[in-house]
Amino acid sequence: MRTFYLAAIAICILAPTGCASALNGPGTAIGAAPFKANHVSSISSRTGRLHKAATYSVLYAFRGADGAAPNAGLVSVNELLYGTTSMGGAARCGSKRGCGTVFSVDPTSGQETVVHAFQGGSDGIEPLSDLTVLNDALYGTTYRGGLGPSGGAGVVFSVDTALGEETVLHSFDGQSDGANPSAGLIYVNDLFYGT
Repeated sequence: MRTFYLAAIAICILAPTGCASALNGPGTAIGAAPFKANHVSSISSRTGRLHKAATYSVLYAFRGADGAAPNAGLVSVNELLYGTTSMGGAARCGSKRGCGTVFSVDPTSGQETVVHAFQGGSDGIEPLSDLTVLNDALYGTTYRGGLGPSGGAGVVFSVDTALGEETVLHSFDGQSDGANPSAGLIYVNDLFYGT
């Protein structure tokens, strides 16, 4: 049996009556559930494909201060799942509730931990893309924030999974080096590439 983890506005585990009934009330379509609440999900299937016999239930539901609106996939490091939320965390970013987080979730217990909460300045705002793992560190991008004009045009960052420390590797100036990265990074021949 394979287990697939999804970060779609939530972290969830798939059953005909699982997340849909728990989050949206009886009779709500299963496919709509992950997109109507903040949670992380897991899909288990004996065949490795999603089908009507799959089970679905909530592994973790975000509450705002711990993250909100995960838009990217999850990665696994040392038996924990890591991802980003584009909102939530401790800081306020204009009218949004928080600048985003990097989080971990234990797939066995459902325990979520905020690894890094973006502060809304030079460290970046609104991570939208998948994380890349290299030597137990996480690498990603934020769509906004950094040192560029008008509040920044995004950053490339790394987060140490053991210490939770974020390092800004590059701050986009919004001109000659690009702006607003929304895709993940890939690592090839000792270099990171992204768009």
